[in-house]
Amino acid sequence: MLSHETAAHLHGIPMPHAPWLHRDPSGYRTSDLPPVHITVPKGTKRIRRSGVVDHRRKLDARHVTEVHGLRVTTLERTWLDLCALGYPWLPDDLVAAGDYLVKHPWHPGGRLPPLSTVEQIRQAVDQVGQFKGKRLAKDALELVRVGADAPPETKLRLALLRAGLPEPELQCPIDPDDEDSPETDLGYEDCRLAMQYEGAGHRTAEQQTRDVRRDRYAAERGWRTLKANVDDQREGFRSFIRQVRRHRDSWGKT
Repeated sequence: MLSHETAAHLHGIPMPHAPWLHRDPSGYRTSDLPPVHITVPKGTKRIRRSGVVDHRRKLDARHVTEVHGLRVTTLERTWLDLCALGYPWLPDDLVAAGDYLVKHPWHPGGRLPPLSTVEQIRQAVDQVGQFKGKRLAKDALELVRVGADAPPETKLRLALLRAGLPEPELQCPIDPDDEDSPETDLGYEDCRLAMQYEGAGHRTAEQQTRDVRRDRYAAERGWRTLKANVDDQREGFRSFIRQVRRHRDSWGKT
């Protein structure tokens, strides 16, 4: 049964690193291609084959599905397995993977239904019972939220929380009374602050047009827009958080 990172790749779950470059904590490249992870029943003879990592765990039939004709673990079970892997799956990466499962994917015709829900993931935790990484899974699940369209948005939200700031609203409408109001990635309505993470997807002409219209709409209604990018993420959003704090202070908000 394909599982762990292999199943995550097939499900489209965002990885915390380039899947073809596996490095140990020292930064040394250990392989050019990611290993294939499979889960087999306990007591099965070990699979000693280069490029294959086998895991011996009980696998409930409810946690098996098919992707592209291949038998793989379900989204929920795959997420739990990722929580058991350790490096490079750090807590923020696991929360980002959980956010991916429960988000409503953007589509030109409107948001689509989520792949899973927090409740479905929680049910999978209870069904699996005891497993390595269970405590980490429960802690990460408490931080999973609906609304982050990409891992950097999740990491920005978590950075704001760690800095002691209030939890921002995700996909925050600039004007809740306007059904056509654009949304910002993260927002503080109490001080009219819109926060955007601008990744590669914002470089297209179509997206830039939408961004300009959204920013103009926000400015007309007295909202300030702060934009984060990959450099902000690399420094843990420290300077971005300072700007957020100064803006909130100017509004008398803590």
